Amino acid sequence: MVQHGNSRRIQSVSNACEIIEVLRQTGGTTISEIDEEVSLSMGSIHTQLATLKDHGYIVQKGHKYCLGPELITLGEHVRNNTPVYAGGKDEIDELADKSGKTAFLVIEHKGLLFNVYESFGDKPFAPQYYQKKREIPHRHLHCTSSGKAILSKLPEERIEEIIKQHGLDSMTSETITDRETLLDELDETRERGYSLADGELIKAIRGVGVPVENDDRDVVGAVSVSAPREYMTGDDFYEETPKLVMKTASTIGMNIQTRTY
Repeated sequence: MVQHGNSRRIQSVSNACEIIEVLRQTGGTTISEIDEEVSLSMGSIHTQLATLKDHGYIVQKGHKYCLGPELITLGEHVRNNTPVYAGGKDEIDELADKSGKTAFLVIEHKGLLFNVYESFGDKPFAPQYYQKKREIPHRHLHCTSSGKAILSKLPEERIEEIIKQHGLDSMTSETITDRETLLDELDETRERGYSLADGELIKAIRGVGVPVENDDRDVVGAVSVSAPREYMTGDDFYEETPKLVMKTASTIGMNIQTRTY
């Protein structure tokens, strides 16, 4: 058992989590390759893999180990019991249908964005990319409309923690990489009620995001819509789509508060 600050951790569980993360990042790999990524003896790696395999969390295919199907049911359980998903899935489908664009429902955890649901309108942009993107949390909130929407509702000290932990990396020439500029942008987001992203994560892709709040007025996620710049211009980007997204976020918040899902 190891000590982290004022709390204790079980090292063997941490080791298992580290191996699971290696298998997620690699898409499956061999014991020798796992050995290169973790600080464990070969005997400990064998023991961890055997234990995880017994529980269905990994499977062995010849010399290769991959994540197992038991994790599918765990993931579905987590998603189905996330209030913003339960209260927002149908609303996201409706938003995608009305806007014709790609609509997202996301949550933040430890400064990372997790996409819990997306729906595609009649002008979808790279649906395979977004579906694949769900497999790995996005570590940059500052360059997406949903991330900025969530940041706008967090306490200042929490915003500073996230910036310190994950930085303000440049994804495109339009990405905000200056702390003061980002804070000013978040002030504007609070005033108008929605965030905008214009080519900040992917060039020529625009997004509109709105935070979702629970009955305690805490931010529990965000709704966003994205599309190529050519499909979201002028009033559509600055007025019409924001109105749709704000209405959707409000409805989802109401669903969560009244448990009507």
